[in-house]
Parts: sequence; structure tokens; C-alpha cells
Amino acid sequence: MAAFPEQASLSVASWKRHRVHHHLPALADAVREDIAQDGPDLILNTGDLTNFGLPAEFANAKSWLATLTRPCLVVPGNHDAMVRESWAETGAHWAHWMEGRRDTSFPYCRTERGLAFIGVNSAIPTPPFMACGRVGKAQRDCLEEILDATRDHARVIMIHHPPRSGLVPWRKSLLDLKEVAAIIVRHGAAWCYTDTLMMPRSRLCRAVPSRLLACHQLPCSLPDPGARVAGTGSRSLVRTRDGRST
Repeated sequence: MAAFPEQASLSVASWKRHRVHHHLPALADAVREDIAQDGPDLILNTGDLTNFGLPAEFANAKSWLATLTRPCLVVPGNHDAMVRESWAETGAHWAHWMEGRRDTSFPYCRTERGLAFIGVNSAIPTPPFMACGRVGKAQRDCLEEILDATRDHARVIMIHHPPRSGLVPWRKSLLDLKEVAAIIVRHGAAWCYTDTLMMPRSRLCRAVPSRLLACHQLPCSLPDPGARVAGTGSRSLVRTRDGRST
């Protein structure tokens, strides 16, 4: 681990004190079984499948993803980029669930049944006590191109960090949220799935200057009412001390 080892050390301490008691294999199995019973056409996962972003964790997550009985798309979360590791040893394990991404060339796009699912990578290594993200200019330019090319689809954007201010503390925010939100407003999208919530595009309008709102499109309706999408944020299923699941 070359970058920000202090961050990893703090996460190890947090893991031993708290998360090890909550992030249990049995709960991951329960999530998988619940999804299987519902039978969605597609599962959307917005990252944090690992705790420390280590190669072994990516390999373990790959094994779990392979047990899903329904198709799934994934984008990385901040925990998946906690330290700088080779993409070949980390993210490449999930290439099958990221439209074949064997390098860091995001966003990706999958289209089917009148829908376009766009995976954006906002995960970056951060200093201690920080969990912020950034899309960056190269991805933003590509996102604009993809949105422009899929105007006849209902676009669903997957991104770990929400492109709107006020939803999370600054230390967990998207650093270029205004630029990303402005792109979504200009080009249109039906939904934005993040770590925090599923956000209709209309809510993104509050994150950008009002002068941009005149050129927005109305959110698209789903062209295929029969399509079933299970959108899961990256938050784990946590069992409380009294045994209740939240």
C-alpha cells in the first residue's frame, strides 16, 4: 500500500472496533438471496464492495458477484480506492460487471430495452478522515458524449458520490459535483443512483446555477414498464444489537 497508509490504518482500527461485527458473510448471503427472490432484470451496485481496497478483497467480491443469479453492473466506491493499487490486481477483477473494463477508462455504458445504464467512477484515494470523490475532466467529457449519443434512451447514471450538495458531509462529497450536475442538467437523465439514494434528475437542478436550468430536458419515462431494476446503494445491511436488520 503506497498511497495514504494512514487512511488504511484508520480503517483497520474502525473495522476491528465496529465493522467486523456488522459486515458479516451471512448478511451478504441474505442480500443475494433476497435479490434472487425478487428476480430483477438488472442489479445496480454503486460500490464499496471492499473495506480497504486490497487485491484479496476484490477477488473475494468477484467470487460473491459470481454467485448472483441476475445480471449486475458495478461502479467503484471510495473504499474500493482507499489506497493506490494496480488496476490489474483490483478493479479488473470486476471487469465482467463493468462492461469489460480492464483499465480505468470510465464511464461505461450498457443499453438494453430502451434504457442506457452509465457507470461513472468517482472513487479516488484520499487522505485520512476523507472519503470524497472526483470524476475528473476526462470522464466528464466522455459522459457528455455518452449522454449525447443516448438521447433516445432513458439514461440511468451510476455514481458512488452524489452529484448534489447537502446530501453528505463535505469530506464525503463529490469535489466536482457542480460540473457533473451541470452536464446531467444539460443533456438529461432519468435517474442517478448513488451511495446515498436514488435521485430523480429534477433534484439535481438545485446543484447548478439557475442560468443552466433553461436548457434542461424533462426526465424520461421508462420505455419498458416491464423492466425490473434492483438498485442497491453501497451501504451494508447492518444488524443492530437487538437483532433487528436496518
